[in-house]
Amino acid sequence: MRLLFLLLSILTISITTINALTCELCQFSVKAAEDLVTQNFTQNQIIPYLDSACSLLPNQWASNCEIIVNTYGLSMIKLVLENETPEVACTQLGLCGSNAFLSETKKEQLGKWHWNKHHLNPIKKLECSACHFAVGKAENVVNKDINTARAYVDGQCDTFAIKEAIHICKRIVDKEIGRIITELKNHESKETVCKHIHMC
Repeated sequence: MRLLFLLLSILTISITTINALTCELCQFSVKAAEDLVTQNFTQNQIIPYLDSACSLLPNQWASNCEIIVNTYGLSMIKLVLENETPEVACTQLGLCGSNAFLSETKKEQLGKWHWNKHHLNPIKKLECSACHFAVGKAENVVNKDINTARAYVDGQCDTFAIKEAIHICKRIVDKEIGRIITELKNHESKETVCKHIHMC
């Protein structure tokens, strides 16, 4: 998928300034939004998907990417629908070009503004939904050995209705299946299990 190639190209580019990083992350997000628009994703589906794509980037880039997506995502989608290139879209948004600079203070302000306005972190919401799904499927194999349980639930993740969170579901299974099975054997609810593993 084009998004995967974009991700790999972002990782291989040497970024030496915050300006370049901001510009690259904006263009990465606009290119990903273009792909999703051509696949007939709705606006409500695109923003969470872009957020989840940001979470795949290295830690030092992921938070900047999320701030850019959550602050400029709707404008990016609008510019994509107007057939603007990523370069033009990001320049129009002020994230590319000689005047583009997202300072630490601005990032902090934008982050506070976003979560104060929206209350729920969309990434956390995806993690919680993916966890509830995985734990629900694990209930079917609670008495099987750990490898059988892992293989079964991992396979079930591919059927998760929220396509943007399939990789999150698989990550939860990979890292937490032992604890999930143990907690289910102790008759904990999926809500409790997901709180214990910090997904909700």
